[in-house]
Amino acid sequence: MEPSLIRDEDSAPVNQEQFGRPPHKQLRKNKFRSAFTYSLVAFTAINVALACTQFFKVNPDNSSYHGWSWWTVHDIRHATAPSNVVLLGSSLMVAAIAECDANFLKHTLDLATYRGASYLDKVLQDRFRGSFNTLNLSAPGQMPSDAYLTLKAAVNEGVKPDILVYGVAPRDFLDGTMQSPSDTEAFKFLQRSVDISDCGLDYYASPFGKLDWLLRSSFNLYRVSSDCRLSTERWCRLYLSHNGLFNLPEYEGEAGPFASRLRAINRPFNIEPGTFLALQTIKDKSAMIDNRRDYMDRYRNPDQRLYETQFRFLERITRLCAQKGITLIIVQMPITLENVQLLKPALYSKYKADLAHLCAKGKIRVLDLCQFNQYTRDDYRDTVHLNGYGGKKFVDSLVLALSNDDQLKETFVEASQQSPVGAK
Repeated sequence: MEPSLIRDEDSAPVNQEQFGRPPHKQLRKNKFRSAFTYSLVAFTAINVALACTQFFKVNPDNSSYHGWSWWTVHDIRHATAPSNVVLLGSSLMVAAIAECDANFLKHTLDLATYRGASYLDKVLQDRFRGSFNTLNLSAPGQMPSDAYLTLKAAVNEGVKPDILVYGVAPRDFLDGTMQSPSDTEAFKFLQRSVDISDCGLDYYASPFGKLDWLLRSSFNLYRVSSDCRLSTERWCRLYLSHNGLFNLPEYEGEAGPFASRLRAINRPFNIEPGTFLALQTIKDKSAMIDNRRDYMDRYRNPDQRLYETQFRFLERITRLCAQKGITLIIVQMPITLENVQLLKPALYSKYKADLAHLCAKGKIRVLDLCQFNQYTRDDYRDTVHLNGYGGKKFVDSLVLALSNDDQLKETFVEASQQSPVGAK
């Protein structure tokens, strides 16, 4: 059978098969192309508009839960006095300072809102005279990658300390249970409002994580997607609650002492006032808990790539401090000999050597306060966290080491004589 022919007055017969596609299919293809073009133009226009307007600016207060970093930024914004000294570090610093202060002030401290260091301020004032107001930005599980974001967030909020004391320990660099710096609560909250364009790829271990960051940094709609979702969730919650349709609780949790809940806060966890408390240390109830099994897991298979990445973030902290005119002091935090013995000797020696090399390169003072003979088991909550009595020893030894260094002594004297500038 011959193919059908379409004739026109001014043209020769045309074979329909020459077009390769029936007219109705060609029409559908053209419509699809038009719809795709319009969608692409609309998507581009919306992204450009978002880049030029404040309407969809990321709101760091928007969060599905109030974690430690949320409270840190909140407390910085609501600080009533500026600070001339800032502390960074993991739960080792949190426990040492907070439990020392609970004993010094003789009452329980709520760690959702307490960011001070009262005993440290008193000892610094006694030693160097003048005025000190310390802001404690340490946080449970804080690694150098978290500390870098926390410091940048504080600087963005107007904190301009003269001195930064950063307490470090092997776990901060050698935690084998961490797969990527982007896994932490601090990163998940702070990366939405802090510029990470200088180090974004270092936060991700997998190609998919790197792709997510590239999409987030390239497309504004993708970047604010979390804010859109959280805003919708909040509006729905308010509407349902206002109309009595459904009462959604904001928080479900129990209050408890900080020392007994350290593991819980290594994952995203909602914190409300009363959730984490620093209690006064009582001598007959301060027996050291054996948590070596936990640290055996952390030290068993350290990731060399993660180790190197965390040292790069520490180097970024040194550069940021240099740019902002902040005197950085690195402190090796006290931990027990039992904990150090869980590490391979060669690995521990390498950690100390790498830390010394980086600090020498950046002309940063390092104070080694991990002196096993200065503490007893009665000074610890567990094999790494000091209690109130151990915290007092740590503060005393820290201030003594500062006063024995002529250059650091001069820095603290100068800082104490100036009016602190910083928190709004």
